[in-house]
Amino acid sequence: MEAPIRILGVSMTTAGRPPINDEWISTSAQYKLNNWKNKQTTLFGRALVLNNVVFASLWYKSLLWPLSKAALKALKQKAITFLWRGDGDQVNVISHVAWDSIIQPKAGGGLGILDPATQAQWRSTVDKNDFSASPDTTADHAVSGNSGTSTPAYGGYSNGGGYLGKRVSLLEEIVGKIKVKHDADEARELATREEEAKKKREREDEERRLRDKKEWEEFQAQINKEVSSKLDRVYEAVNGKKGAEHDEVTKLKARIEELQNRACVASTSTQVAKPSESDEVVRLRLEQIEMQKTTDKRFKAVEEVIQALQKQCEDVETNAEVWKVEALRPVRQRLTPGVLPSSVRVYEKLKGVVERHQAEVAILRDMRMKEVNARKQSELEVERLKKEMDRRKSRSNLKTRLMRRLDHLH
Repeated sequence: MEAPIRILGVSMTTAGRPPINDEWISTSAQYKLNNWKNKQTTLFGRALVLNNVVFASLWYKSLLWPLSKAALKALKQKAITFLWRGDGDQVNVISHVAWDSIIQPKAGGGLGILDPATQAQWRSTVDKNDFSASPDTTADHAVSGNSGTSTPAYGGYSNGGGYLGKRVSLLEEIVGKIKVKHDADEARELATREEEAKKKREREDEERRLRDKKEWEEFQAQINKEVSSKLDRVYEAVNGKKGAEHDEVTKLKARIEELQNRACVASTSTQVAKPSESDEVVRLRLEQIEMQKTTDKRFKAVEEVIQALQKQCEDVETNAEVWKVEALRPVRQRLTPGVLPSSVRVYEKLKGVVERHQAEVAILRDMRMKEVNARKQSELEVERLKKEMDRRKSRSNLKTRLMRRLDHLH
């Protein structure tokens, strides 16, 4: 039995072509599909792989051995699976578009995929050579020895020219245009996504700034309300104490004037009973001591209230500065307020509030000094009145002795 020869990997004998060629050609095409399986390619890229890698290898082989209908059907099913899923081994894959539409040219709305059945049918009608005619004819196309395969040349149908070359050039041009359009679409889509992401970040930043501003304003309003309420209570306490002390000084002056009037009345008439001057002096001294004690207690209480208020103002200022710094920081870098940062910026409005509070404290201190001075003046006035009473008393005694002598002479 004569050993078969191989042309383009197809076994050829004088007796015919063995059916094993279907399996060999299908296995070769399946191997090429497996090399491109699960690659990150687009639909047009997979169509290009089917044309230039898989179906192009069948161009000359279909002349020597046209595949059977069963082999063509199986190969076409694997090609469809690879085209839509990127993996030719998957089963039960339904084509999105009919095969007759896919193999149409690009201008006709298809993908321009080469149909292996059409290739085999067309090549069998053009320049067909009968390799089974004689062993001599078949041997002319084989390579001497067991070198494997040789490539016969067919005029007008080589890769450099003819229908296949024009077809490949057209496909390359179409794929190039598709790639340019695809790249432009991807670039435009990427730019759109970046623009949307940028707008989203800006919108989130603006919402965060508005939220932080609103929280800060609410916090500042709450602090101002608390400080104002405390200052109002202090003002009421200070004004009430000041009015009470002023009333006591007025009453004391009225009492002194009343005593002076009584002394004058006693000096002009000897028949009117004179009050005990020593008792009046003792009573005045006791009232002065009591008034001084009461005033000292009230001033001490006012001083304690002022110190407590000043401390609260300092605490509020420190806390407000800490919260302000933490509010101005990004969300990722925020800390729990408890440790004062090394450097902070003073919020101008809160600084103004603290300065006003300090000015009010200074005014309260000045008021206290004025009240202390008024108390000292009151004490000096009392001393002066005492001296005046002593002087009047001595004059009254002198007049009394003179009146007695005159009465004695009469």
